[in-house]
Amino acid sequence: MIEDIIKAVKNENVKIIRFKFVDISGKMYAMSTTQKNLRNVLKNGISFDSSSIPNFSQIFESDMRIFPDLETFRVLPYERKEASFICDISIQTKNPMRNVPGHY
Repeated sequence: MIEDIIKAVKNENVKIIRFKFVDISGKMYAMSTTQKNLRNVLKNGISFDSSSIPNFSQIFESDMRIFPDLETFRVLPYERKEASFICDISIQTKNPMRNVPGHY
């Protein structure tokens, strides 16, 4: 599936890929990458410091990672080609946090 996504991104000339996730109150956040880093992000996720998200680090450890749900990949229908994923949040593992709202 990763190879199919990378092929679609190249074929559609996608410039920016957005990785969306929500905090415990349902507020959406996003991180972005380019085609160059896409394979690595799809395999390893993106690390971030959750202390930058209000009220998040008091509940969870601050070193966190988002992992894209490959089934949610979409090339967005904008003139400026972008794609997006909905992501699961974890504490530096691939096990999603079940008490954080998402697309479940």
